[in-house]
Amino acid sequence: MYHLPQNVWKLIITCLEPVDVKSLSWVSTWFRIFIISASLTDKQSLSLHANVKKRLLDDTKETRQRFGHTLLELVATGKHGVVYRGFVNNKKSAVKMVNKQGITLEREVIGLKAVNALGLGPTLYFTDEDDVVVMEWVDGVLFTDFITSAVPTKVLWAVRELVTQCDAMDNINLVKSEMTHPGHHIIVRPNPLKESGCDLVMLDYDRSVLFTEPSKQSRRNVSQVIQYICTPRISGLLGERGIAVDIAQTRNAARDYKLSPSRGTLHSILQCFTLE
Repeated sequence: MYHLPQNVWKLIITCLEPVDVKSLSWVSTWFRIFIISASLTDKQSLSLHANVKKRLLDDTKETRQRFGHTLLELVATGKHGVVYRGFVNNKKSAVKMVNKQGITLEREVIGLKAVNALGLGPTLYFTDEDDVVVMEWVDGVLFTDFITSAVPTKVLWAVRELVTQCDAMDNINLVKSEMTHPGHHIIVRPNPLKESGCDLVMLDYDRSVLFTEPSKQSRRNVSQVIQYICTPRISGLLGERGIAVDIAQTRNAARDYKLSPSRGTLHSILQCFTLE
């Protein structure tokens, strides 16, 4: 028997009341979700699942056709939202939802649409009123895990690809934010259709800002990611994999890029990373 807080049992019963026999497949899904979230407080549990119950237990034809979504598990809970993993139209997907009143995912939607137009980022499937975003689920390994395990040539590709994607965002005046400490926001996954054999995908655009005109404020991605690469931890990991990073030269090249962004100054940055 699962020992769950009383408020969780009450919420399970409440959610199952409108479910008829034909919809019993939802029971096990919801049960798994509540098992995972059993540690939440009364207020967190109620706010966390309100949107899910409203949208995904609605048995109307329109909702089922639009979402076509089967929840598998709750994978992340943040200060303002949650992420579920599941399938939409037989495609593995991530569902982001807000769980706090007054918070929206508008920036996430704008950022995803912008990078998708460049062929980057997880594919945005659809959004609902800026408080539910359904996108491609990205399977792969974290950037930091990749650069500690891949062969040096792939590691060199990953570093240069990261900087190149940041330049692409700079060119459309999209500031992703948090690029000085991207952490879990960079995933590398296999892609046999590409010459590199891999894709590098950046996640989480909920803090991104799309400027209408180019300015110093709108071109910060490359500068920030160079700060990240030049940290002792990352540059040290790269050195262990045979990737030479001249910190002073890299920072000077990044400074030149910031003053005069171009293909030439970008190339100068990329050439700072070489195989030893």
